[in-house]
Amino acid sequence: MKELSRQEAYSRAAALCSKSEKCVSDIRKKLYDWHVEEEEHEVVIETLIENKYIDEERFAEYYVRDKFRFNGWGKIKIRHHLNQKKIPSYCIEKAISAINKEEYIHNLLKALNGKNKTIKTSDEFERRQKLMRFAAGRGYTLDEINQALDEIFSMSQ
Repeated sequence: MKELSRQEAYSRAAALCSKSEKCVSDIRKKLYDWHVEEEEHEVVIETLIENKYIDEERFAEYYVRDKFRFNGWGKIKIRHHLNQKKIPSYCIEKAISAINKEEYIHNLLKALNGKNKTIKTSDEFERRQKLMRFAAGRGYTLDEINQALDEIFSMSQ
């Protein structure tokens, strides 16, 4: 595969960023996949940032909102995935702090109630453990999970 010139790489990356939010690490990976010379990577990325095609803060806001609303992820899982994408921590914290607390708890309760209906055990301890693992896998803290489970089990008694 032939190497792309700086201008070709920039045009491709700009088109990609126009379709959906991308972060620097996403574009860096694409540049590598497109066999762009490594010296050109930073120049292309800086130009994309200058022209507002890439904005890490904006990316973090969209990512948090989408993963929270559509995937039902908790703050821990979202933070972990953004860290993997090398998003600056101030961007992550700003985006995560924008999550509505009531909506956050509501999403957790909704997910736990849905999962609770699919568990086929009558043992409350075992049921609670399965729900805890499920919610922890979604990225919720132990305190959040315990409060939600207390609410669920207090209503069922």
